[in-house]
Order: sequence, then structure tokens, then C-alpha cells
Amino acid sequence: MPRILAALALPALPALAACAVVQAEGGDLAPCDAQHLAVLIGEPAEKLEEVPLPESTRIVRPGEAVTMEHLPGRLTVRIGPRGLIQEMRCG
Repeated sequence: MPRILAALALPALPALAACAVVQAEGGDLAPCDAQHLAVLIGEPAEKLEEVPLPESTRIVRPGEAVTMEHLPGRLTVRIGPRGLIQEMRCG
């Protein structure tokens, strides 16, 4: 039974990551803006052109290689194979 509950909870993890607040330089708390922009998930990638994105945003399209370093203040946007925004997370 505990394994079933854990498996059901796993799909919620990306949504929780979008709410992350990260430590910025100087000790102030600053969001990477994933939480504010999460409303765009499921929308066409072209919608990203209509909203101001943080300077450190990276947009990852299907098949693109990405580095594995974790930068807490960077917004990473993943585009799915059908051209829809699939995920937004800090890092």
C-alpha cells in the first residue's frame, strides 16, 4: 500500500518544484519566476514571446542537449514534441 501512495504522489513533484523560492546573491529570497509563469503550461511555445521572461531563462526544445549544472535562479522551460510548454522549473 505505501508503494502505491508514493507512486501517486510522484506526478505532483514537478508542480511543487515550480513553487520553489531560491536564495539570491546577497541573501535575499528571490523566485526564478516559475510559479508566476506556470499558467503557461499546456500553451503553445509562441506564448513565451508575449511575456517578459527572466534574463537567465533557457528554453529547451525536444532533442536539444542541455548542461546539467543547477543554477537556482535560472528558469528552465521545456517544450514538448507537439510545441506545447510542458514544464517550468527553477534550475
